Amino acid sequence: MLTCADLAAVGPGVFNDWKLEVLDTLYRRAARLLPAVDPSQPQHSTTEAKFEDLRKRVLRQLPEPQRNDPWFPRQVAALPEGYLTHRNPVEAAKLLGRLRELAPRAAEVWGAYREETQTAEFLAGVEHGVGRGLFSSLAGALTSQGLEILAAHTKAMADDLLLLRYVVARFQLEEKEERIETICAKMREAVDCHAPPRFPKVWGQQQSEAAALLGAPPNEVRIDNRASDRSTVIEIFTLDRTGLLYQLARKLHDLGLIIRYAKIGTSLDQVVDVFYVTEFSGRKIANAKRLDAIRGQLLEVLER
Repeated sequence: MLTCADLAAVGPGVFNDWKLEVLDTLYRRAARLLPAVDPSQPQHSTTEAKFEDLRKRVLRQLPEPQRNDPWFPRQVAALPEGYLTHRNPVEAAKLLGRLRELAPRAAEVWGAYREETQTAEFLAGVEHGVGRGLFSSLAGALTSQGLEILAAHTKAMADDLLLLRYVVARFQLEEKEERIETICAKMREAVDCHAPPRFPKVWGQQQSEAAALLGAPPNEVRIDNRASDRSTVIEIFTLDRTGLLYQLARKLHDLGLIIRYAKIGTSLDQVVDVFYVTEFSGRKIANAKRLDAIRGQLLEVLER
């Protein structure tokens, strides 16, 4: 809390969504390692109990026919913790109701303008979306519309349902409802589209990116097989540039990897991308030579 207050006091825009997510993750991981405050209570994390309570609230918002459908409890159990924290149970229940209506392999996209942060948020649900390279395709669709992706998440839910979230800047306020629907349509069109997107050139953007490179720290790709029980974790630190998220996610897909979970953050020109990936078999990447090859391929993307 002190860190959040300190950052918020520095000036406008310093305490952004990316820093909040990083601090929130640190807080939750630390809380899991600390015992309950009351020694008479079972030794469990109060944070875990909080999320369990949030999931029960979502279930209570579902109509009785949905509560009796085993699909819904499976998806509630798989909802990302960040989504539970930043959404009320009514919103979460409505989202699951929409996702349940998806036809096989179909996708739906919803968008909304966030007045308080002057950004737009897009949510996408894809039935049996795992392994189809959708995280990169939808990111490419957004960038092709001249939008800057500030944050992006993807989560493989139960039954291979894919839930994706993007927060974008450079959003035109004029006719925002029509603009949101146009972008949603472009994202739907990008599903299973194998043609690479075309990114618009912004005047002066290439010069500013080149200038930022002069004092930039070296690109870094870290691969960790211990941080997660089920996935190989790939962390990427670099400078932001147009189409970067699309290029990285597409490279992972081309390497035969499935992105099970991703958290993307942008602060000024800096990017921190974290991908939880597996082989198509669902297993971690165990072969040392393959890990080195993946690191090398990603560095090539960064240094291109």
